[in-house]
Amino acid sequence: MRLTIELILQAPQYKSPAENWTLNLRGHQLEVIENLGATGDYFECIDLSDNQIIKLDGFPPLSRLNSLILCNNRVARISPDLISFLPNLESLVLTNNRGLKRKVTDCSLDRTSL
Repeated sequence: MRLTIELILQAPQYKSPAENWTLNLRGHQLEVIENLGATGDYFECIDLSDNQIIKLDGFPPLSRLNSLILCNNRVARISPDLISFLPNLESLVLTNNRGLKRKVTDCSLDRTSL
């Protein structure tokens, strides 16, 4: 399935217990990160868990985003310029992903979870 603007606009949105506005894009069998500019840089957290994402790239500039959750995907690569598009990213959760070719420590994050 593709990450379309329609899917983004119809996805559940809520305020987390940590007071972060979260966009829930879990479980759609997404393979590519695209069209996130349609979020209007409104969310502090985007949950892309339970998809088929292989590469962390394709992000537009999202200055409000501080948490990115990608549990249970197939992430194997992280774009070297990820942080330049997500300057306030503090937490990257990659639990249950295999085969990362880029060390997560190469990205300057406050918190990571593998």
